[in-house]
Amino acid sequence: MHSYRALPVFFPVVTAALALTFEPAVPAWVVVGWWLIIVAIHVEYHFYQHRYFDAVIAPDDVNSWIKATAARYWLMNIVWLGLFPLFWNSGGDIQNFAILMVFVVHVVMASQTAFHLTPITISVTLPIMAGVIGMCISTFETAYLALGIGCTPTYLYLMRLAQHQRKAAVETLDLRLRNADLIRDLGQARDVSEEARRQAEEANDQLKRREHHFRALVENAFDVVLVTDEKAIIQYASPAAAKLGLEPGALIGMNSLEFLTDRQRNEVLGLASSSESGATTSTYELVVPDYNGKPLWIEATLTNLLNDENVRGYVINLRDITQRKRAETEQRSQFQVLQALATG
Repeated sequence: MHSYRALPVFFPVVTAALALTFEPAVPAWVVVGWWLIIVAIHVEYHFYQHRYFDAVIAPDDVNSWIKATAARYWLMNIVWLGLFPLFWNSGGDIQNFAILMVFVVHVVMASQTAFHLTPITISVTLPIMAGVIGMCISTFETAYLALGIGCTPTYLYLMRLAQHQRKAAVETLDLRLRNADLIRDLGQARDVSEEARRQAEEANDQLKRREHHFRALVENAFDVVLVTDEKAIIQYASPAAAKLGLEPGALIGMNSLEFLTDRQRNEVLGLASSSESGATTSTYELVVPDYNGKPLWIEATLTNLLNDENVRGYVINLRDITQRKRAETEQRSQFQVLQALATG
């Protein structure tokens, strides 16, 4: 349709120029009437073009548009063949040959501009070429007969050439569409990859922030935090262990039960086994010696995380309650003294 956008102007102008140039074989009013018919047909085709360019064509409507367009081209070319009866003169070989050459040039040009669709190619070339061959044969003159016979293989060659051009155009379009699909798929894959990378970076940043928060919380906490494996071997000790006279680095790899007496060890193991049966956290008080040989009262909270895939062990929170125990002992002693005084 784009290739023939100038058709409504081109054909009326060309037919008018030929009508003014050639010597007519009929009265002038017949030529004028023929030209007005051509103008009317192309005016209608002009509005048809506008309807086509303004329409939103669904895939199911394509064939109907092709048929309607081909029908208009058939009508245009049949009326265009009016050059023969209007200007063919039995004694004017030059003019007659010029008419034939105009039609031959028309077929050659149309086959190169309308090769995309077979119905359109046939509608813009077959009527004209059939008219040329028929006119040449009807004269029964040697020169025209030779020209008419020569037009047949020429037309077949042009149709074959149009077929190759159509095939190449389809392959080019198919390649372009596949490239467009590939570019779109690559773009989507890139967007997905970029989104996954962005989410991974955000998750990594969030994980780092949580790790920093955890370390800041644990390492600056007043309580000592120990993380052991399922055999109570210490895997991590917070810096607060120094407050109990213990070196955090020296605790790594030690068995946390070694710091306890046999009675205390049995007590802890009992509490740990009871926590495995149901409770996940147990709190108890123990007396352990520090490195200076002085006894320390420790409040220990044991959290059983054996079922946690990230830990598979125990988390122990230790708090020095020696001062509190001393205060409780002094308070009990004072109470006993007061009670003794009160009873004489």
